[in-house]
Amino acid sequence: MSIREQLLALKIPTATVKVAGIDGLVSLCGLSASGRDLWEQYVYSERDVKKGVKNIRASLVVRCITDEAGVRLFSDAEMDQVGSMPASVIDKLYEHCQRLTGLGAKDAEELEKN
Repeated sequence: MSIREQLLALKIPTATVKVAGIDGLVSLCGLSASGRDLWEQYVYSERDVKKGVKNIRASLVVRCITDEAGVRLFSDAEMDQVGSMPASVIDKLYEHCQRLTGLGAKDAEELEKN
């Protein structure tokens, strides 16, 4: 298999996570390169110099939570609802989403600042 074919065959990482208070596991899927670009564009467009980005964690989590078939559970329009979930849950999911997407903590901080 050529390098090109190998690159194009790479799969986006997924994970299942246990969340306290939820029966079963929560499925997560990292973002593709274009999906990450769209998320970063959202963050830049929503950024307020004095207030930061509203729902930055929820904005990534809604894009990464899926059902077992890989279909998103939440739409972008449900970001505020997801943002109203307990912070401890969103923080845990956000950290997993960051890892699956290849987004480091410094990357997220820079997005919020710039």
